Amino acid sequence: MGCISIAIISIIASFYMPYNGEETSATIESAKQLKISASEIGTGWEGEFGYISDPVKTFEEACEYLETMKDELKKNITDEEVFQENLEKDKARFLELRDRLREYDAKDGYFLFLQKLDKPPKSLVEADVFVFNNTNGARKFFDYTKNKLNGSSISGIGDEAAISKIETTHIWLVRTSNACIKVIVWDGKETGRLIAERIMDKAEK
Repeated sequence: MGCISIAIISIIASFYMPYNGEETSATIESAKQLKISASEIGTGWEGEFGYISDPVKTFEEACEYLETMKDELKKNITDEEVFQENLEKDKARFLELRDRLREYDAKDGYFLFLQKLDKPPKSLVEADVFVFNNTNGARKFFDYTKNKLNGSSISGIGDEAAISKIETTHIWLVRTSNACIKVIVWDGKETGRLIAERIMDKAEK
């Protein structure tokens, strides 16, 4: 997500082993069950958590917010044409995600934004977690996201997992039972795996 996307979702809300048909994880009742705090990552981290009780509605409202607040958002923007182009891309991304979450029967979710403050430059991490009403929905969402990110399968974490790299950004995607976890890391590849593992630890408790 771009900077505008992160800011909007933060306001509105205030991820392998190739699948072999065997499930090793218990069903997750709510994304709240998978909530972690910044202190569980390590020292020097601070975070902002946003629970999403209705993922479909959240992304609809995010699009509405972008449209109604675009004049405010573009203050101090010198290239209005580029701003409008990025705005339309964000809206299209939100609407596509809304449609997939509806199609795959998402139950709830959360966003967690993390910063490590004890060294320059600041490490930035975004964790997106969605819980679905059944494992099949989570599996379909995992496949959709993996293909969208052109992810490569990895082993040793979750029921299935993948990693993608876009320039200097690493994205970890993990499915555990009926939940999908996506961790975007702007500084430090292995940090993404650590955070995904911390979240999955909650599913086992």
